[in-house]
Amino acid sequence: TQDIMPLEAEIKSLHEIITQKSQELQSAQERFARIARAANGIIAWFDEHCHCVYVNPEVERILGHPAWEFIEREIDWKVLIHPDDLHLVDDFRKAMQAGQAVIEGEVRAYNRSAYMIFLAWHAAIQYHPDGSFKGMDLVAEDITQLKVAEEELKKATMRIQELYGNKLQEIRESEERYRLIVEGSNDVMFSMDR
Repeated sequence: TQDIMPLEAEIKSLHEIITQKSQELQSAQERFARIARAANGIIAWFDEHCHCVYVNPEVERILGHPAWEFIEREIDWKVLIHPDDLHLVDDFRKAMQAGQAVIEGEVRAYNRSAYMIFLAWHAAIQYHPDGSFKGMDLVAEDITQLKVAEEELKKATMRIQELYGNKLQEIRESEERYRLIVEGSNDVMFSMDR
């Protein structure tokens, strides 16, 4: 029985440590879940087979697809990504093969209603010690409103240039002529206001 007493104490100690660590893990998982739910962007994790193992609920607001449609599946990028941006998938694979740890960019995508949206994305890639792909964490933010505003600003700027461009050019030419007259004159010229 003397041999059992230290063993029981050790088991009790290990049990307390396991209980404490389990509570810490549960607390961390709850904190992460709150952050992921509150995020304004898509947060997704992919395993070594490029299957989505987690995606936050925000994916439904942005892409119109419920999260469960992505879980344990390989994403069909040809359905989601604009055809002119599909080259980014190959660029992404090349970057992974080159061992890049972080890749980011912008992409045009389609939501469930076939409406084109713009996403800014950032991917953190993990590798096994042998260099093979281990998984990826992806964050994507909907920047459609920003892109629409940029396009509207370009249109407005072009319209202003169309309306006032000729007047501005005339004023510049008039200023240049006046400057040349003044520089070429041997007389004293001045302007006086009351």
